[in-house]
Amino acid sequence: MTADKVIDAIEATLVKFARIGFGGAPRDHLSPGLRGANHKGFNILFRIVGNDMQIIRIVRGARDIRKLDFTDTD
Repeated sequence: MTADKVIDAIEATLVKFARIGFGGAPRDHLSPGLRGANHKGFNILFRIVGNDMQIIRIVRGARDIRKLDFTDTD
């Protein structure tokens, strides 16, 4: 799969999240308000800010997200 196709597929997943109320699993143990969802081997880490979804990071599913720094995400 090309990079463009991966990006398009992830974007389609994010649109679905937005339509169903920004689901995802809480990841407060990593950072307050952080949520996560998976898409075909990728972890999508985001926060809900008002009516918007703020994408924090998209990383490979094999990566240990506990080692990532979420203190400076602005």
